Amino acid sequence: MRCICPDPHMPVHQLAANAALGLEYLTNYSSKLGFVLGVLQYHCVCRGEKVLIIVEWELVSWLVEVVLYMTGVRVEAVYSNMASRDRGEVLQQFDDPSSDLKVLTGTARAIGKGQNLQQSCHVLLILEPQSSLGATQHIIGRVHRLGQARAQTIYIATCEYSYDVKRLASSVRAFVTA
Repeated sequence: MRCICPDPHMPVHQLAANAALGLEYLTNYSSKLGFVLGVLQYHCVCRGEKVLIIVEWELVSWLVEVVLYMTGVRVEAVYSNMASRDRGEVLQQFDDPSSDLKVLTGTARAIGKGQNLQQSCHVLLILEPQSSLGATQHIIGRVHRLGQARAQTIYIATCEYSYDVKRLASSVRAFVTA
C-alpha cells in the first residue's frame, strides 16, 4: 500500500482539510477503526441495517463518531454527561425502525441498564472488551430478547497480542472459576 503521508504523525490541520486522506491515515494506524468501517460498509450500506457500537471509554466513542462523520454516515453518540431527556430521545430515535439514524455509539454505562434497542437493531459491535463476561452479556441484552424474529450479529473486536486479549482471557478465567 502506498503511504500518502511519509510522516507517521500527520498534523491535525491536514486531517481536517482532507477527509479521505484523514480516513486513510486513521484506518492505517488503527486496525479497529478499519474494522468498524468494514462492519458498517457491510451492515449499514449493503444491507441497510442499524449498528450499535459499544466502547469502554467515551474518548473512543468520540473518535468513532468523528471518523463516521468524516465518512458521511449519520451517527449519534450517547455520553454519560447527557441529560436523561436528551439520552432518551437519542435512544428512542435509534430504536425507531423508520429513523434514518443508522449508527449509535456510546459506553455501556451511558447507554444504560434497561434500554432495549432490539426493535430495529440486531447488529452489535463491542469495540473494546468489557471488564467481565457479565458486562458483555448485559450489553448483548440491548439487542437480544426472547422471541425476537431476527438473528443477532455480535462482533467483539480484539487485536491479537494486545491488552484486549489479556482482558478478555481474564474475564473468561474469572467466569469459569466462579
